[in-house]
Amino acid sequence: MKSLILGILFLLSYYSVNSDKIHKAQQYVNFENYCGVYKFKHPSSSQSHNEDQYIVLSKINRILIGLYYGTSDEIDEAREDYFQAYFVVKMENLSIIGDSIKFTLYVSNEDLLSKPISLKLKSTQEAMSKGYKNWGNKIPSAKKEYSGIFIDSTTIFFNLEDSNLNKTFRKI
Repeated sequence: MKSLILGILFLLSYYSVNSDKIHKAQQYVNFENYCGVYKFKHPSSSQSHNEDQYIVLSKINRILIGLYYGTSDEIDEAREDYFQAYFVVKMENLSIIGDSIKFTLYVSNEDLLSKPISLKLKSTQEAMSKGYKNWGNKIPSAKKEYSGIFIDSTTIFFNLEDSNLNKTFRKI
């Protein structure tokens, strides 16, 4: 009985000392399967008015990197009488553990541009150097948390609490 208790205590102490290492290892196990471009086809999108959004996941130096190509509707509470802006920002605090994906977006007015951003461009600065223009309208800068699940290696589903629109991104 005494050795059982000692064994349990050993395992608990090992896990508490190494939990960060275990978490980081879990975070990146097989994430290569998830690298690629995922598209959310917005129901209101048309050829003349693009509201589609993209997630780009890639591996750089053994680290998972994510970019989010979205519209100001992601952070604007109620758009009225103007077209949305477009942005590309890095997904902060990105983690994939099991079938779950989590990240945070920080979008400022400086990130908001007047037309959809090519997936070849990786930042606001790069887009501006290619002739993209700032949007011109101002909305409060925002931080937004995302938590979703991989249905499979080609589909990510987000049930967004602060939106009436759930989002399904499909790998393209």
